[in-house]
Amino acid sequence: MLKAKRGGSAKRFAEAKKKAQERAQELLQGADREKVVALAILYWGEGHKKSCEFINSDGSMIRIYLGILRNVFEVPEHAIKPTMRIFTGMDRVECLSYWSRVTGIPKDNFTVRFNDGGTRGRTKYGLCRITVRKGSQNLKIILAIIDQYKEEI
Repeated sequence: MLKAKRGGSAKRFAEAKKKAQERAQELLQGADREKVVALAILYWGEGHKKSCEFINSDGSMIRIYLGILRNVFEVPEHAIKPTMRIFTGMDRVECLSYWSRVTGIPKDNFTVRFNDGGTRGRTKYGLCRITVRKGSQNLKIILAIIDQYKEEI
């Protein structure tokens, strides 16, 4: 193997991380700072740390998260993948209508998972997971915002 080829992936990762840190700093100093901090706090508590996924049973949290993704991070609609998880005893149609209304995403775009393990969920409408397709750079930015915000506090 050529020496020039070694470590290319590590270099790309370092470059992407540096870009994410710079973008995070821009966002934290910009006009949308409050929204960016809100997203960081939501994600810190409920987000997946290895892929750009956020899951919650609270419609307001999902709505706020999506609003910031769309309006501040400019994530295109085709990159947003919603998944609904419902449990025994929940009305699939009612839950799907609720999450579609909350997210502004058509019902046909949802993947529906049913937990039929006999357990009853404690939520009225189940859970909604928002995944950003090809969201690795967004994830890096969000995690960089969290790190930078932790340093500020």
